[in-house]
Amino acid sequence: MDIVVSEISSFDLKEPAQYCCWDLLALCTDYDGDHFYTQNDYVYLILRVVAGVIILPYGLQKLFGWFPPLGGGIGIRETIADFKAKKLPKCIAWLVIITQAFGSIGLIIGCLGRIAALGNFIIFALAILIHAPDGWSMNWNGKKKGEGIEYFILLLSILLIIILKGSGAWSVDYWFFHCMLPSKNF
Repeated sequence: MDIVVSEISSFDLKEPAQYCCWDLLALCTDYDGDHFYTQNDYVYLILRVVAGVIILPYGLQKLFGWFPPLGGGIGIRETIADFKAKKLPKCIAWLVIITQAFGSIGLIIGCLGRIAALGNFIIFALAILIHAPDGWSMNWNGKKKGEGIEYFILLLSILLIIILKGSGAWSVDYWFFHCMLPSKNF
């Protein structure tokens, strides 16, 4: 049986039995895996792990109620109540819980790093709007107590680098792009 495929330029035609599931996915959907692409660079590894470790306690606190000194809701029920008190919909609370809890794990292991970074970037960009009235610096002992936005600016900078450059070395994304989609290697 002959296979005739005229518009496939990025793949070498193989015998049908030699296609792996990722090749077939790419052939059937024009999927190119570019959001997985990342360089084998340790700088991005350090940045994504640091971002993930910073965000993970917030996600676990909202999901399981761990780390109560972080403020906000303690567990899912309290987090949803906290968002309701701020006049934010329940679906937004769920998105924040899921993004912070699972997106931080995605950052740590480098799985869908760009997507995890983007989700958390949006959350912390909105956190700037909430904490902007508290000023630039964290101020827990002064007259105007509050979070400030300096911390969020730093975290947004790290997340932006991950969005632009990917997960880096020792990541699921690197393994996926370079091992599972070898025909996409540059």
